[in-house]
Amino acid sequence: MWLGVADHVATMERVRKNDPALSELKALLGVWRNDFKDKKVTASQVIRAANEFDEGEPVNGPLHDAVHTVATGHGGRIEARALGFWLGKNEGRVVNIADADEENDEPDPVFVTVKKAGFLHGQLRWQVFSVDQGELFPQGVG
Repeated sequence: MWLGVADHVATMERVRKNDPALSELKALLGVWRNDFKDKKVTASQVIRAANEFDEGEPVNGPLHDAVHTVATGHGGRIEARALGFWLGKNEGRVVNIADADEENDEPDPVFVTVKKAGFLHGQLRWQVFSVDQGELFPQGVG
């Protein structure tokens, strides 16, 4: 509180932490970056990896859960069209995936974004890559 008014910075931070769309974006881009590194992949390739099962359990639970959250179509199945639409809606949005890990109190920021990366056999490819802090804050932070 300052001069009888709520702290705007604290309010913005509280809203950010409770934003489900932002949480979904951080979760998917975080596991995508971990699993695919900077490789260019199609939505279908991501879904194939997310849908690999062994004895009834997803081989990659975090990827399966993250993709299922954002790209579930009719009947509860993960759909490439839904994932492609979601990626297009979030293309170029820069997020800090380091603070997606709640166990890490003061992590160094890891900024990433997703962008279109050309075509492969007529299918659009996507790429998640790191964004240099200098590109985000050319004058420095603080």
